[in-house]
Amino acid sequence: MQTVLSIDVDYFVRPKVTFHESGTRPDDARHQVRDLVDVERFLRDRCLLNPDRPTPGVAALDHDAAFEAIQRWMAGSGLKAPFRLVHVDAHADLGLGDAGYAEIVENVLHRRVEDRADNLRYFGLGNWLAYAIANRWIGEVIFLREPDPGIDGELMAHFFCNSPDYSVLQMRPLTERQFLNLDHSNRHEFAGLPTEEPAVRWTRVSEADFALSQPPDLVFTCLSPEYSPPKADPIFDLVQRFIR
Repeated sequence: MQTVLSIDVDYFVRPKVTFHESGTRPDDARHQVRDLVDVERFLRDRCLLNPDRPTPGVAALDHDAAFEAIQRWMAGSGLKAPFRLVHVDAHADLGLGDAGYAEIVENVLHRRVEDRADNLRYFGLGNWLAYAIANRWIGEVIFLREPDPGIDGELMAHFFCNSPDYSVLQMRPLTERQFLNLDHSNRHEFAGLPTEEPAVRWTRVSEADFALSQPPDLVFTCLSPEYSPPKADPIFDLVQRFIR
């Protein structure tokens, strides 16, 4: 299985930015960012990247651009689905039960697979990964986040309804009636619903326990300016030295 490494600069920001006013940057004074030497060590030792032999990749402002990058890579760069995604991010990017979630389970999952990437009304930077999984592009996710790799509200209950330890994500299409009548806070209500969607292994890991065994095939990186303060910009520049 091929590996796509996705690095969001907000991973290196403490404390994590959750909700922020659109169009503005978090305050430098309220956040700390990782030292550049430490970040470079992480890229070299844990991600097996080498600026002398840059890995093919894409750098973008926001994480939703990964969706289009994946489409381009599958069309012309030899990327085959399903692939492994190493998700280095402060957020799960599965959405938070918003309109995008409803669109996926009530609409996208009912389409033919080849039509699922088209005409998406509620796709965005906070749920792009859920849409990518709904397109059956991804067979495994390694979710690297700090400081706590455990379960939180960003892991949508419905997506993990048959996995007691949240280690398997499997989507289930819903009718409008099911969407309105089922208790979305109780993931076990969804467990018996039929699905033909593939199971996606979801591994949560802390940085201390993370290291790739071989270099990634492709790299995506983004700044996520609404979730990273201006003093994190040099990290974005640094990561780009490792990709071409």
